Amino acid sequence: KELFSLLKDKKHHFKRICIQVTNSKFWKEDIKELILKLKNLDLPISLSAPIEDLKELDEFFRLGIDRINLSLDVADRELFIRIKEKSWEDRIRLIREAGRRYKEKITTHIIIGLGERERYLLEIINELIKEKITIALFAFTPLPGTKLESRNPPDYLTYRKIQIITYLLRENLISFESLRFDDENRLLIEDWWLNLSYPYFERIFLTTGCPNCNRPYYNETPRITPYNFPRPIRKEEIDKIKKLLEKERCSLNFTRI
Repeated sequence: KELFSLLKDKKHHFKRICIQVTNSKFWKEDIKELILKLKNLDLPISLSAPIEDLKELDEFFRLGIDRINLSLDVADRELFIRIKEKSWEDRIRLIREAGRRYKEKITTHIIIGLGERERYLLEIINELIKEKITIALFAFTPLPGTKLESRNPPDYLTYRKIQIITYLLRENLISFESLRFDDENRLLIEDWWLNLSYPYFERIFLTTGCPNCNRPYYNETPRITPYNFPRPIRKEEIDKIKKLLEKERCSLNFTRI
């Protein structure tokens, strides 16, 4: 009741409603009831839910949902099978078919820092972008009590590289085939794509996902530098990112010499 009162009286403060659903026995019935109530507010609604087939997807779009997220989370086939204990082929097929049926209405979440190989991660990102699927990047966050609680979050260098290339691929500024990787499938920082990305630094590191999504502190605390900035990025923050990337580039060049 408090939520609906807030949304009704302060609707002008909000641009989108996002419903994030955890799996439970009656989640579909509960969420359908909630959607019917939220529709009266006349705000676009995004849904992130454990949808398993196109029939369920169709049902929610018929209810008036604006965008639906079908999470991939683990963008590496071997890791996906090990962590999710589900079929990689079935999940990828569902996301692709959904993207073709509902063009530019499907989002997928991808988590960085699960041990994925950068070559295959970016290959999948590239394929999904070609299907007009929106990529929302997340940094792995260890949670106490889960089987991955001892795993560390990704380092900023890795995360920034993936953010940059995802943006450049999305904007059709580069091709996946032009990228180079080392023997361990890690993306090599090269002058040409780094220089190409500089004019876009104010946008590249912002939160990605549905329109108007900013997700503040979704995968970090306010005590650390955001992986995804929920606000305009400051000049000193851009300078810090540039130094991080250029330091790695210089290190690689020195190693080659």
